[in-house]
Amino acid sequence: MQCRPFGRTGLEVPVLGFGAMQAGDPRLSEEHAARLLNHAVDLGFTLIDTARSYGLSEERIGRHLARRRDEFVLSTKVGYGIAGLPDWTYECVIAGVDAARERLQAALHRLPGVQPYPSQANMILVRVPDSQRAFEGMKARGVLVKHIAGLHPLLKNCLRLTVGTPDENELMIQALKESL
Repeated sequence: MQCRPFGRTGLEVPVLGFGAMQAGDPRLSEEHAARLLNHAVDLGFTLIDTARSYGLSEERIGRHLARRRDEFVLSTKVGYGIAGLPDWTYECVIAGVDAARERLQAALHRLPGVQPYPSQANMILVRVPDSQRAFEGMKARGVLVKHIAGLHPLLKNCLRLTVGTPDENELMIQALKESL
């Protein structure tokens, strides 16, 4: 499959992505969903598009492709489904990212030895007992985070985590917990 650079991220993505709406159909068995998602990645569809409105899509991607996380780029949509705000507005997008960040920070606070710092961005700075060990453990589990401990003495044992979808955040929390 022909690939192109994804902006200035250093990532290469195929010119055609895989829309994972069908993978979220509750009438589709888990076995078929797993086969569909893995076959798409096998064929080179390594840009996967999902959304909370795609039913079980985000959950199934997390469940069936977790071991292959380093093989694809996942994109999702925000901007809808926030009570009291009109869908697809700037305010709704910001509120959706804020809500995801707050849920992630609450989960991080519950992990022993992890100190998350307040954030108003789509990233969270955390201090862990051994950042190199946590970074390597998360990487081995297919969860990529930024190891920033060496950038400044004040960042000793710090990692930068990016807020993702609820399922991505759950995978990240689990990987961090297992890597501490």
